[in-house]
Amino acid sequence: MGLVVARGELVFSWPTVSKSTIEICVLGNNSYVTMTGTSTLDKREMIERWDTVFRSLAAEPRRQLVVSLMEAPQDRELSLPEAANPPSLLMEPATLYSELIHVHLPVLEDAGLIEWEREPLCARRGPQFAEAASVIESIHANADELPRSLSEGCQRLEAHRQRQNL
Repeated sequence: MGLVVARGELVFSWPTVSKSTIEICVLGNNSYVTMTGTSTLDKREMIERWDTVFRSLAAEPRRQLVVSLMEAPQDRELSLPEAANPPSLLMEPATLYSELIHVHLPVLEDAGLIEWEREPLCARRGPQFAEAASVIESIHANADELPRSLSEGCQRLEAHRQRQNL
């Protein structure tokens, strides 16, 4: 992934398997996604992957698990439900355990972001893990640009914002 800052624009750039490039450009409050060097079918596949990644990151326990896996060594399996329990919103372990098995882990697995086992309950990075990790990394890297309504109360984003403002 490349990051370019020019003329007040932030541009994130990812090469894809099909030798095309996906770019997200953020200019002030506006952003857009472009993809170069692809056919219409490739563009549809790219859009579907983006939709899949965003759906996969749409719940806090799933985001927390991705962050926990990002912070762990690449080949490490993490115990659940601990690794998916957000520190700012600790959930009852029995409730989270049930939600993980019936909702969150299947969503992440279907997207190729994780692989998991039921006994003992654990998860590890899946073949497409880098897609979700790059989105989370981009959010963290641009914590200062996020509206307060999306970052207040998020310990990780607030800490990142404070480090950048030192």
